[in-house]
Amino acid sequence: MGYRQYVGMDLGTVNSCLAYSDEYGNVSVSENKDGSTLLPSYIIFTKYGKLIGNDAVNNIDEYGSPDVVYHFKRLMGTNYTRTFKATQYTPTEMSALLISKLLQMYTINTGQRADSIVITTPGDFGDAEKNATIGAARIA
Repeated sequence: MGYRQYVGMDLGTVNSCLAYSDEYGNVSVSENKDGSTLLPSYIIFTKYGKLIGNDAVNNIDEYGSPDVVYHFKRLMGTNYTRTFKATQYTPTEMSALLISKLLQMYTINTGQRADSIVITTPGDFGDAEKNATIGAARIA
């Protein structure tokens, strides 16, 4: 049986990151294309698609605040929605976009696909927030 790829993820309110260990137990943190290990938890919805993380932060001035979303983790487990380009997004769906981006970074860094993910949640998250986080992982 081959080595299974497990990763740990901090889906943060301000920044997110993903760590993994190799088959020898060496731990690394996945890097962005700019070498940073933190992915800003920002999304910009443009008419051309979505900018996530550093791409979003670096283009806030160009696209303006109406199309920028951040701090949505604080709304996990609620009925909150936000409409961008005629499509409604929940905090769970926005979080799924971040998870997908982190997993994409991991695959680019390692050439591997994660078999299992452990996502941290704050100690004050209740069942609704935890279930929303699980839902985001499933969507991703």
